[in-house]
Amino acid sequence: MDAWATLYVVGTYPNGLPYTWYDLHSLRLSSDENTYLSAHAIQFFKNIYKLKDFANTADIWDVTPGCAWEEIAGFAKVDITLDTFIEQWKYLALECRERVIMYARYWGYKGESMYLFQRRACRRCRAVGESLPNTIHVLLVGTQECGKRSLIVSLTSADDTAPALFPDACDHFVSTTTFFVGKGTEEPQTIIYTAVCPERARLILTDAASSQTVDVVLLCYDATNITASSRFLMDMYSEVVRCEGALTERLPFVVVLTKADAVTSDDPLDADSGSRLEKFCIAHQLLWPPVLTSAYRPEESEVTALSEYIYTVANDPDMAVGNRPVTLVRLCRRATFVAIITVLAYGVTRTAVGWLKQRRSS
Repeated sequence: MDAWATLYVVGTYPNGLPYTWYDLHSLRLSSDENTYLSAHAIQFFKNIYKLKDFANTADIWDVTPGCAWEEIAGFAKVDITLDTFIEQWKYLALECRERVIMYARYWGYKGESMYLFQRRACRRCRAVGESLPNTIHVLLVGTQECGKRSLIVSLTSADDTAPALFPDACDHFVSTTTFFVGKGTEEPQTIIYTAVCPERARLILTDAASSQTVDVVLLCYDATNITASSRFLMDMYSEVVRCEGALTERLPFVVVLTKADAVTSDDPLDADSGSRLEKFCIAHQLLWPPVLTSAYRPEESEVTALSEYIYTVANDPDMAVGNRPVTLVRLCRRATFVAIITVLAYGVTRTAVGWLKQRRSS
């Protein structure tokens, strides 16, 4: 009855969901802010999940106009756990907040729509030392078959089974995971992993509005095809940092080697490409060596610690910046500095020895 009463008051959208102009425009955001699912909304969706017994309902969308995230590959549509249910609403709050409002109204929410969201400064405007929002958005970029989707599944899957292979036609794949940062932490941290096709990756990272919700970028290259995958990363990274509209301030880039358990190629071209990528990363202050990952043998790679590492670099982007490359100018400056220190130390030592000799003679 509550749901029907809400529908009567606010009207419906063409797809059958509640809709009002006021709902969708009452939350006014500046260009420097993102929206995240608020604690108020999290509690509301938890209550809905429990009251409607979604845990024992195979298809929770039978009595709704349709699945809220039907078109999102990687999201659970049936047999959804409570944690996954909340995580996926967090993604919609970040990328499609009108849908959060519509479904909340459909399920009887009568409060102000603005209370469903938490407004926070976006990544590039976040003050140093400011706490992270409850959701971190990670974008994985790389060639079409470099193993991005399998890596995401290994990062977010609850079991240790080998991840299934996903069709190449899946150009936009999203999955989520949640963990507690430390003991005594009240609010869990959710990480959203998004893998997109190469063309879309360029569009996202070179557009100010699209890149605003991204907190960390994983530059993935394939151990079984180092030549092509590393060339793509170098070209794309160079294009992104040159683009004036990219707004990549405080955006950490992390180099990741996928399929690290694959048999090493004897092709000299791959070895040369690997050396070229290493020099490129050092020249652009990207941390090297890369993070080694394996979707099929995560225990033998660095997959298990990757989520915590992502949280760390999102919290402090400077940690993802490598040392400046050693150039001839820097070597000369360093040699000059060492020479000056040596001369000063020699002068101080000589003065001290002379002073001691005078003390003894007197």
